[in-house]
Amino acid sequence: MSYRIAGRLGDRTTFKNMIDTCHAAGVKVVVDTVAFHNTTHGEAVSNWWDDGNNAIAFGRGTKGYVAINHEPSALTRTYQTSLPAGTYCGVQNNTTVAVNPSGQFTATLGSNTALAIYAGKSSCCAGRSTSRCRSSCSRTNCPSCTSGSSRTPRSRSRSRPS
Repeated sequence: MSYRIAGRLGDRTTFKNMIDTCHAAGVKVVVDTVAFHNTTHGEAVSNWWDDGNNAIAFGRGTKGYVAINHEPSALTRTYQTSLPAGTYCGVQNNTTVAVNPSGQFTATLGSNTALAIYAGKSSCCAGRSTSRCRSSCSRTNCPSCTSGSSRTPRSRSRSRPS
């Protein structure tokens, strides 16, 4: 899967300007949701769960899993997936999720947050320099962070309006 910006849609400067405009308006942008969609496209909904109110979770076959908590308080539970055992990277918050051999993982979702994981996104640090990975990765002894990646970090604006 390519993360390159299609030329017909603009260039990196256009993309950065769009992100800055969204941030200035208070809008968060989660770029990896497109990769999640492309990876899970065509997979049947599986492992449905809901709390009967405002929290749901479901899989997309063996390709991905989503949990959404629109409750006023945090939700901690063990989710059943059809994903193979392994380590995945949560799309929204860039934290790692470990799925056990039974296809389960335990996570806490804060109020009004979500978690999405998908096959092919096992490292939260892919494409980042070691120092940048260490500054954002929540794992202790993350193999991606300690591998000595030599890639140059991409510039990213984190400024917020006053």
